[in-house]
Amino acid sequence: MILDSIKCYFRKIFARAEKEDFKKGRTGASRISPETLEAIDAYLASHGSGDPMAPAEGSRPGRQYACYGRRAAQAGSSKKTECGTVYELEEAVAFGDASLNSLDDVLRHREETFQEHLFRLIDRRGLNDLEVYKRAGIDRRHFSKIKSNPDYVPSKKTALALAIAMGLSLDETTDLLLRAGIALSGSSTSDLIVRYCLEHDIHDLSEVDSILYHYGQPTLAS
Repeated sequence: MILDSIKCYFRKIFARAEKEDFKKGRTGASRISPETLEAIDAYLASHGSGDPMAPAEGSRPGRQYACYGRRAAQAGSSKKTECGTVYELEEAVAFGDASLNSLDDVLRHREETFQEHLFRLIDRRGLNDLEVYKRAGIDRRHFSKIKSNPDYVPSKKTALALAIAMGLSLDETTDLLLRAGIALSGSSTSDLIVRYCLEHDIHDLSEVDSILYHYGQPTLAS
């Protein structure tokens, strides 16, 4: 009976402390400056009526950029970004390429998987596994599962947390997500916030999560 009363007392204390931390996260007082919130408000408002990925007015429709490698190279023009050469996709690109006549051809020319590209990025940036999965809020068992499976397909939250943990740019993040069949949506408040953070070099996951929580969005940390 006494033990139950003690447990109840400490549960109330922990609940009260958690509630106070939550309030701090919601107001953003501990991590988010008023200037940052004002800038994000303006960013969300400017993208509220359309897709930020949409072509600018007067540009040719039906074009998009992605790091698709040699299939895309056959499609035509390209530009350089931080994730390498990014090719302008036309109707002939990807699986519509006439030179890929069979499923076997397509499979032989496949790009790096999410897992393969992830660990190449980690090596290229001189990072180690421990710092990446800790920054991403992922436990060791989950990270080992990713590392042992070349065909691992992450959730969107996991993919974004890893991209932020590695300090990737928007272009690099877009490329990594595409390899898992994921994209940032121009109609999603949470995706627009993550996009803003990537564009403005905000790569502290706790700060990104504080911003997401402030706007009533799901956080990325597990």
